[in-house]
Amino acid sequence: MTPNEILDEVIHRPLVLYHDDPDRLERLLRQALGKYQDKAGAILEQWGDEGSFEIPPHFHAVAGCSDSERRYMPWRWGKAEKEVVTNTDEFGVETVEIIPVKTIDLIIGRKHVAPYCLYYFADLRHWPGDEELPPDCGVLTADYLEALLNVVNIERQREAYLSMDMVQAAQELQNVSELRQRITEIETIMEENKALIPPASQF
Repeated sequence: MTPNEILDEVIHRPLVLYHDDPDRLERLLRQALGKYQDKAGAILEQWGDEGSFEIPPHFHAVAGCSDSERRYMPWRWGKAEKEVVTNTDEFGVETVEIIPVKTIDLIIGRKHVAPYCLYYFADLRHWPGDEELPPDCGVLTADYLEALLNVVNIERQREAYLSMDMVQAAQELQNVSELRQRITEIETIMEENKALIPPASQF
């Protein structure tokens, strides 16, 4: 499921949508993705035969490193240089610049065996809208987005009723504190489904 698909699925759930501004809906979507990142998280991995990794796509923080035998590997931040094409003229001639890049350098011991694995926490908050999310993120993120949307939606609905002097109708709407309780419940479920760093042996 992509972030855009989550948003589309939630706004088509059975509710009258008062909070329908696209920019505000996008902010709520990013809030939901960020909350899942903070409470549960998603761990991605990248394998390589060299003792150094460039910062991978969707990187948020290092979770751990190991070798092919799942032995723990210490690491440190490093630097490298990378050639990047910055321009191509009308004749197809490329302009290349060498830029410094941050790396994650493994400390390789005599018992470590390639390939090596970098585990890292994903940056879900800034995940591209049209790119598939890691497994297990979609359902709880969608439920959390719906809970957020219900709060602002009810508040807007109450304002609309009061502006039309429909006081009784406004009073019959669900209490916002009850809706916020649902948000808290989903946050608890997220924490219970926290991503676990794969175990690694010290030997």
